[in-house]
Amino acid sequence: MKADFTQINAARKEILLTVEAERVQSGYRKYVAKSAREISLPGFRPGKAPLSMVERMHGEKIREYFYKDFVDEIFPEAAKEFDINYLLFPEIKDITWESGQDMTIKIEIEVEPEVSFKQVEGLKVPYKPLELKDEVEHYIEELRKENSTMIDVNDGIAENDEVEFEVKCTLEGKEYTQNYTTHANKDHEPQVAEAALGKKTGDSFTISLPHAHIHHIFKDAEHSHHDNDVEASFMVNAIRRNQLPEIDDEFAKDLEFDSVNDMKKKITEDMKEKNELKNRNIRINALITKLYIDNRFDLPEKTIQYLAEKELDQYKITDEQWRKYYEFQIRQQISMDFLNMYLMKALRKQYTLEPSEEDIERYIEHEAKLSDQSIEDWKEKHKKTMEGEDFKETVGNYMILNKIADTCEFFVAEEEPIDTASADKEAKPKKKTTKQAKEKSE
Repeated sequence: MKADFTQINAARKEILLTVEAERVQSGYRKYVAKSAREISLPGFRPGKAPLSMVERMHGEKIREYFYKDFVDEIFPEAAKEFDINYLLFPEIKDITWESGQDMTIKIEIEVEPEVSFKQVEGLKVPYKPLELKDEVEHYIEELRKENSTMIDVNDGIAENDEVEFEVKCTLEGKEYTQNYTTHANKDHEPQVAEAALGKKTGDSFTISLPHAHIHHIFKDAEHSHHDNDVEASFMVNAIRRNQLPEIDDEFAKDLEFDSVNDMKKKITEDMKEKNELKNRNIRINALITKLYIDNRFDLPEKTIQYLAEKELDQYKITDEQWRKYYEFQIRQQISMDFLNMYLMKALRKQYTLEPSEEDIERYIEHEAKLSDQSIEDWKEKHKKTMEGEDFKETVGNYMILNKIADTCEFFVAEEEPIDTASADKEAKPKKKTTKQAKEKSE
């Protein structure tokens, strides 16, 4: 057997295997004989028809199955003999064979791309840091939400109000009634929210909803597999609204601060170190992006597609539009995982750093502070991770990236001007799709 290799791109190769005529002919005759034992022809008992007649009448189908089985036999041998490493089982592009001649098998495989760097250290890297002031304001806003109170209102349902409905629908002649509480949120349940906004207690409306949404409301296995949209009537029983406190001295004192200024000062002091750690991670991610942009390489797209479809199958999405939407999201995530994996694999060849116990403790301290945990609590929560084979590699990656980052110059990337006219045209359908997707995921 011979093998000739052609590199298509960094992640794809074409292999032309040539198999000796004698071996192919022998394999084919055995396959015809085996097939003849399973084929019945008029005038002959099963398995007794002449091989020439079997081949004449069923030759095309027999060859088709022979090729498949023969490649399944040949390729593992070739992979071992020629040290062929591949990600998924090969794709057969072409098979050429005439009786008495060598067989050629054209195969395409995907491989891990070889990554090389023009420059690693001393790079100028754009990034967008988190501003401590913005982080503090966001934290205080979260405190407002945590200390809000829910009040009953009846001035018309507004966005994000909590609403209690009485919902009715009829399925296969049977009427169902269910009290259902949700938030009037256009991102969460757009159809319900859009119909409900402005309604007061006692008001009603009727809309058609997908069967999955109806099942979500009624939680009734009897109609969980209903295929058509269902018409449902909603009557508003109660409206409750989140009332946020004012950010003033009284609010600060309730949280055991002396004043608003004292609260902001102390929160700023407490968040300063964590904000610096977050920005350190942002710089690391910006460095990874810079390394890829400067040293682009092909990713194994067919492998990524295969993995995306396997993961997508778990969600059992039948609607083609939604399937494409989620497939895109999953592909993006897998592509990013592959990109990071190949970059780090290449970097580890350049930086053979073996983490010491001190390095590991420094990494754990970093992660614990980011997650607002004590070192002991972090270790307890991630005990299995720390015992795994990949943990030292994760720490090593952290060390390598920080070592490179220390040599680089990071600068704040300027916001690019936006063409508001074209951006508005593009944003509208995307916004709608996001809403629909979130509803579907519920």
